[in-house]
Amino acid sequence: VWLQDRGKHPDAIEACTRALAIRPKQALLLNNRGISRLALQDFTGAREDFEAAMALNPDPELRTFLAANLARLDPPDTRTTEAHRLLETGAQAVQDEQPRRGIPLLLESLDLNPACPEAWLFLAIAYRQERLWEQAADALARTLSLQSDNADALGERALALLALGRSEEALDHATMASELRPDDAAARCNLALVQMECGRFEEAGDSLATACEQDPADPIISACQRELRRRRRKDPRWGQPGWS
Repeated sequence: VWLQDRGKHPDAIEACTRALAIRPKQALLLNNRGISRLALQDFTGAREDFEAAMALNPDPELRTFLAANLARLDPPDTRTTEAHRLLETGAQAVQDEQPRRGIPLLLESLDLNPACPEAWLFLAIAYRQERLWEQAADALARTLSLQSDNADALGERALALLALGRSEEALDHATMASELRPDDAAARCNLALVQMECGRFEEAGDSLATACEQDPADPIISACQRELRRRRRKDPRWGQPGWS
């Protein structure tokens, strides 16, 4: 490493080769030699070293470095590039509230890269905009299978489950989202909404009071407070014009 830090890669390669003659199963030595070969544009030799090191089943930290080094040898993945382009275009359509344009783009992106949590999340939001609650809940479940601590996905899934009448599950998701983002007024407001649906009016009132302190000007929080007052008066109305 001392030689590599000073740009003396030929000397570093020679030193690693000598060491490997004594200890041929040292993954770190193979990685270090591969780095110097890569610096000298010996791409074939670098790949051989990185792959040989990976085959020795090194510790997780070194495996991470080896995987990154191997990725540097590969040309840009056209599938990944296209998946990213489709995601950006589809996400923009969702942000513009054009879900019918965004959904096919996001589905195409996911065909190319199904392990992208952002694409699943935007797809779920698009389904929510179309009020396709089952599809939204399923897409959010996929998001959470990839990122279990994604507060946005937890909050969105709480609302989808609520729309499907699965109030207790919705409450679990909304609670987790609020715990992950205790200073987020929107997450707190979502929790209050679900608590209201579960008939937990006192808890909903506490959650809304906290949300209002965090963001006094939020009109959705004010709408929730009005709705809570109606419910406490046993007013059955829900879903007034303009409410969502």
